[in-house]
Amino acid sequence: MQQVAVAFRSLFALLSVGLVGWPLVAYTGDMQRVIDTFYGQTTKEQVASFSGYPLEEQYAIYIYGNQVRHPPAIYLAAPFARAGDKVVPFLLGRLKSAKDDPTVRDLVLVFSEMNRQTTYDVAGDAELMRQLESSIAAMKNQGWRGIAEGELAEIRKSNARS
Repeated sequence: MQQVAVAFRSLFALLSVGLVGWPLVAYTGDMQRVIDTFYGQTTKEQVASFSGYPLEEQYAIYIYGNQVRHPPAIYLAAPFARAGDKVVPFLLGRLKSAKDDPTVRDLVLVFSEMNRQTTYDVAGDAELMRQLESSIAAMKNQGWRGIAEGELAEIRKSNARS
């Protein structure tokens, strides 16, 4: 009976996490080995080597680093953003398919960093701006939504200054 109660609590915890929008980020096999190798480096080495990985691996490393690791690897938004227009179609596709607040939050951070670095005209891309607005509006967690809205306001403000 006690084993059933423990299993039920574990299942409830997992379902609760999913219901509030926190993804269960998990990779297996080769991708997990790539991630483990990457995070086995120093932070300086991570930043230096990040752009050398294929785009799919960069994304997995970035999402894993921000949603699983503590402290989160938000510093990887900068090297990701440096690629500018080369990564926008890929990241826009990920934003369109994002169903959870943390992924939207993490993608907004990369687009905001692109804007700061001026590696892509985020505010000038009407489709991207519509998707950012829509994805942010759909966020359930008010705290994360507020942060994402602040980043979006900065993007808009920089466009008004141009």
